[in-house]
Amino acid sequence: MKFRGLLLGLFIGVSISMSAQDAAEIYSAGVDFYKNGEYKEAVKHFEEAANLNHSMAQVSLGRCYKHGEGVYQNDQLAFKWFLEASKQDNPTAWVHLGACYADGVFVGKDYKKAVSWFRKAAESGHEVGQAFLAICYENGLGVVKNLSQAEYWNKKARENGYDPNKKWSERIKKEKTTTTDYYDDYDYDVSYLLWWMFPFFL
Repeated sequence: MKFRGLLLGLFIGVSISMSAQDAAEIYSAGVDFYKNGEYKEAVKHFEEAANLNHSMAQVSLGRCYKHGEGVYQNDQLAFKWFLEASKQDNPTAWVHLGACYADGVFVGKDYKKAVSWFRKAAESGHEVGQAFLAICYENGLGVVKNLSQAEYWNKKARENGYDPNKKWSERIKKEKTTTTDYYDDYDYDVSYLLWWMFPFFL
């Protein structure tokens, strides 16, 4: 009986290991399709890997639903997959959930909840979570305005290789617009700033 139990345990362990390896390979193929602009194929791979519990595939699938890439845009499914990934302690998912609450994506706009997710990501060392937490402190979103805390988290983000100002400039250049055009449209919508600055994670 003990021998059978050992064999069963070994079989289950190998099966789980193979599933994880398969999911990683499927996800990697999805990333390649995504980078080549083949979004429908990318979504197929992300979904397959997501159903095998691959957390970054879940995040990527959520992103595709959020932006309508390869699928019809669906905020509910985007939030669902970000939440699934968050259950596996995925900091990128935590940042996405924070952005959902900051922007009112599927859920009601709630800056306090946004801050709690950004803080969780920031304290884990996630550079974008740190940058977004800094924005919240700088603008008093969900927290008492605190410029020293804003600078502290901005510094942490820069130390980890994420410079919000640089990302902002690069995206403006890419979209062939100007900071003036941007402020004319969104000067009073800081929550949009959070999404606008957010880099695409895969």
